[in-house]
Amino acid sequence: MITGAQIRAARALLRWTSQNLSKRQRRAALVLQMAEAANDDVPNIDAGQLSPITTALKEGGATLIEAVGVKFIQPD
Repeated sequence: MITGAQIRAARALLRWTSQNLSKRQRRAALVLQMAEAANDDVPNIDAGQLSPITTALKEGGATLIEAVGVKFIQPD
């Protein structure tokens, strides 16, 4: 699972604002705020809300490394 800190780190790597990620994941900005507020914990939102966030980040080139970090891979 992804942590709130990883979501923020992935956005930083991709140089995306929270509004940009909200638009890409087609979800309300409030869901993203709740997810990012989890800091080093897994966000307290259901998988159906978390999945679009991780999908958008991966499509942008952010690769999630278990619960420890994020790295950038240039998307095809």
